[in-house]
Amino acid sequence: MSDLDIKVVEERQNPLIGRRELKVVVTHVGRGTPSRYELRQRISELYKAPLECVYVVNVSTRYGQGLSMARVHVYDDPARAEEIEDEHVKRRNAPPGERGEEGGE
Repeated sequence: MSDLDIKVVEERQNPLIGRRELKVVVTHVGRGTPSRYELRQRISELYKAPLECVYVVNVSTRYGQGLSMARVHVYDDPARAEEIEDEHVKRRNAPPGERGEEGGE
């Protein structure tokens, strides 16, 4: 097993919006919770979808466990993803350093 193992536990097609809605279990024993961007890259490879079509909506990890649950949207079209996903979700899925975070004073 690699340091990060992803298993899809639920997949639902949403034809009205043009996306697949996934619930995944991420096993990351011996390391911290993976970033949304890292999960996004792995799921993009898994589904052979462009990175612009994959958005990790949320990730939750229980304290002390190397196991996380995540909700992911995989769109058929990147333009549709840009149209539908909330700005905060897009910002959180951006690569490190490109998140547009503003510092304090």
